[in-house]
Amino acid sequence: MKDLKEFATRRAEEYEPANRAKEDVKNGNVRVPQPDVNPEGKVVVLDSKTYTAALQGGGGGAPWLIEYYAPWCGHCKALAPIYEELAKELKGLINVAKVDCPANEVICRSQGVRGYPTIKLHQHGKSAEFTNRRSMESMKDFALGATA
Repeated sequence: MKDLKEFATRRAEEYEPANRAKEDVKNGNVRVPQPDVNPEGKVVVLDSKTYTAALQGGGGGAPWLIEYYAPWCGHCKALAPIYEELAKELKGLINVAKVDCPANEVICRSQGVRGYPTIKLHQHGKSAEFTNRRSMESMKDFALGATA
């Protein structure tokens, strides 16, 4: 356990954007909401017709937090109300979306989705996968930290 904890701590310290976001909050820096980013505070459903356009500049060019899920997945069903609340929390800051993988296999395969749910933040042509506990706070910290 000690070795695992040390490894996780080292990896976390390497993740500079999250550390920078925590410092911003400590120093009182406030993010200014953008009116064209997640304007309603809702989860957007993306599919093969809307996915590429969204990531290439839709939603004001802002980052997208995307859940890749399967409708039959128990973990995905449990996450749904938390993810909906997260969209409200990120209103004006980050676009929040989901992709039904069985209905959009090509998208999910291109993103390397191996299990459900998989959550990734996409920004500037790059993505980062969320690997923490699926709680409101940890997902919010991830999203805000990765975009700092």
